[in-house]
Amino acid sequence: MLLYMASCRYSRVVLRKTMVPGRNDDAIDEALRMLADSNCQIPQANVGNRNGDDDEFRALGRFQRNNPPVFEGEHEPDKAQAWLKAIEKIFRVMNCTDA
Repeated sequence: MLLYMASCRYSRVVLRKTMVPGRNDDAIDEALRMLADSNCQIPQANVGNRNGDDDEFRALGRFQRNNPPVFEGEHEPDKAQAWLKAIEKIFRVMNCTDA
């Protein structure tokens, strides 16, 4: 059995492969090695974009905590207008601006 292990700051990846006699698994070995290494690179690549994503997730959470009304696809203009005003009110409370 071959064991590939890659450790990085965010995770540890362990891949095991059972050897089969008489089979050349060089390509599989290389693919497992690359997979173990690539799993450590993904979290590090996401660190640079973390602030923008966190802000968006926090804003979405704040929006959801205000229990926004669900648009039911009404064909009556008054109901659609009331829904839109309720959504706009939540955005005002959250200090969101038109962007």
